[in-house]
Amino acid sequence: MEIKLKNGIGNLKFGMTENEIIKILGKPNKRFVDEDDDNQIISEWNDKKLRLTFYKNFENRLGYLRTKNENLTFNQNKIIGQKTEVVKNYFKNEIIDWEITEYHFFVDYFNENYWLSLHSEFANIVNFEMGVPFNENEEYDWPELSLPITRVWRNGG
Repeated sequence: MEIKLKNGIGNLKFGMTENEIIKILGKPNKRFVDEDDDNQIISEWNDKKLRLTFYKNFENRLGYLRTKNENLTFNQNKIIGQKTEVVKNYFKNEIIDWEITEYHFFVDYFNENYWLSLHSEFANIVNFEMGVPFNENEEYDWPELSLPITRVWRNGG
């Protein structure tokens, strides 16, 4: 499951519809409306440790993802469970500045340009989040949907 900055992960691409994603991943284990934003539908796939958010006011299109999947990679480097500083270094050609927020039990590393978050506990990455980024007009910068839709989710990604 390779991270594609500003686009998605694996063969899941921001802007795909919920039905297109279901054709790839199968039926989610859980689906609910976000209690804080009734415009967002969240679907979870337990075996993939993947949670996807679809935006109702954008034709149920994929706009945000969260994962703890151990097979998540960037430039073929594993992300989840790796040392935070090592993972940040994987992104050094794309991301120079991270906004760092420290909480009692974890640290969040966020980059606005890529709308990407790394969550770290005990100096290891435990969670990855990414959303469709914004353009200079403060509108979603949806990628072009040119990836073929396939039913295969190989080796966790």
